[in-house]
Amino acid sequence: MASGAVWTVSLGDAIVALTIILLFVEVVRSARGAASLVDHLLGIVLFALCAVEFVLRREAATQVFFVIVLASLIDVSAGFALAVSRTSRGRGSR
Repeated sequence: MASGAVWTVSLGDAIVALTIILLFVEVVRSARGAASLVDHLLGIVLFALCAVEFVLRREAATQVFFVIVLASLIDVSAGFALAVSRTSRGRGSR
């Protein structure tokens, strides 16, 4: 680094970065209308499983896993918001 600081990337940091990149890809794909009902259902199931794991398993109670749970929640929320937006836009054009 220009400041002279040493920046190290841990495995958890790499997982969080990958999670954010995959979330971006999923939201962009959803915004283009490529998402189906099965995609939404799988996202909900993934979020529910991650949330249960986070709460019930000592090994999953980490900051990294919390960010993954949060990204899964954002994916589900964005999917619903985009679906509602597409539905209301479709009704307004009739």
